[in-house]
Amino acid sequence: MKIRLLIQFLIIATVLQSCKSSSTVSKISEEAEIAYKAGDYEKALAVCEKEITEKEIKGKNAIGPVYVGAGKAALELNQIDKARKYLETARSLSYSSPDMYESLGKVYKNIDNLSKEITALENYRKFYPQGEKANVIATRLFETYIESENWDLANKLWPEIEPQAQN
Repeated sequence: MKIRLLIQFLIIATVLQSCKSSSTVSKISEEAEIAYKAGDYEKALAVCEKEITEKEIKGKNAIGPVYVGAGKAALELNQIDKARKYLETARSLSYSSPDMYESLGKVYKNIDNLSKEITALENYRKFYPQGEKANVIATRLFETYIESENWDLANKLWPEIEPQAQN
């Protein structure tokens, strides 16, 4: 009987602790997102980096959205290497979001890595075909196909891009 009560207590304690951790991460992610939307990219980056550092001290990784938040903020601050590191870490954790692929595309464009930019843009279209920025992504993907002389892929994408881009 005592063992059963002890086990139940341990299960409840574990569940409560995991809820507390999730709530903290949500609060941190929310704080970073608010700062990002307000244009305070330095604060957004600082909040995300604090969470990343705290997790890494414990030998763990933060969750994907925290790395993407850090990457987006670093990109806005023109800290391209830092943005790349955070976004690639999110991807390596099997995290996926439209923001991640869009930001990776911008990073790779900035460092002039056309093949990786194409891959990021293609992944956006593959995983988020109805994404908020799908038209912008398709137009840029078309441009990258032309730049890389992937004529067949450009020709296939041509009918899908916005009529304005065709002009």
